[in-house]
Amino acid sequence: MTEKIIQDDEKLRIVQKYEPIGVVGGICPWNFPLVLSLIKICGGLLTGNTVIVKPSPFTPYSLLKFVEWIQPVLPSGVLQALSGDDKLGPWIVAHPGIPKISFTGSIATGKKIMQAASKQLKKVTLELGGNDASVVCPDVDIEKVAPQVALGAFFHSGQVCVASKRIYVHQDIYTDFLKALVNVVRSWKVGGVSEEGITLGPIQNEMQYNIVKGYFDDSTRRGLNFALGGEITPSDGYVIQPAIIDNPPDDSLVVTGEAFGKYFLHLHLAALS
Repeated sequence: MTEKIIQDDEKLRIVQKYEPIGVVGGICPWNFPLVLSLIKICGGLLTGNTVIVKPSPFTPYSLLKFVEWIQPVLPSGVLQALSGDDKLGPWIVAHPGIPKISFTGSIATGKKIMQAASKQLKKVTLELGGNDASVVCPDVDIEKVAPQVALGAFFHSGQVCVASKRIYVHQDIYTDFLKALVNVVRSWKVGGVSEEGITLGPIQNEMQYNIVKGYFDDSTRRGLNFALGGEITPSDGYVIQPAIIDNPPDDSLVVTGEAFGKYFLHLHLAALS
């Protein structure tokens, strides 16, 4: 515990105390399994807490190995890792001996964690998905900006919470920008992890593959206009060819949802001032 004196005079003495919470439960994602876990671990340890981390069942090894390697450096029990299935996360959240939960993952799971943690008034930190947008103004250099926008949307095969999902392009350059974007993405090589020169690899797991496939199916049923792609062809692993949708309706699933395997990029015609 550390103390900081805010005010100390004849009338009033104010002391601010920083006390460790106790045990921090870190529930970690699969898209950047080690880096995002270390944020939880370092933050918890530096503030004087012990930490229990749960890796995703889709990517457990890197975090388990890190915790194993660091054991000789830390006192016994200060940092622990537990690996398990979908039942382990709810158990950690509900455990009365873990007063702080830090979670990175989907909005749906984040809501469940907040609801469960509220029963014990636990402190909760949630890093959830989003529906980020990019705005392209009419004075940009299209040939320079189009590759940057494409990379911002499809980086890490779109499995990034801050990746651009919606692109709003000024009406004066919409057609030219869409053409340039399609040309950029079409030039990329898409394939399995064992192939060389790959720009986009496969979806990380079957669950996420099926979620992305659902977005394709919904867009096809709604008759949306695919400027690029639109079909999922059989392949080894969970490889999906990227798709770009031309000006979909605002209420369509591809606009309102987050596939988190965003092989979708959708452009919107925007009359921006």
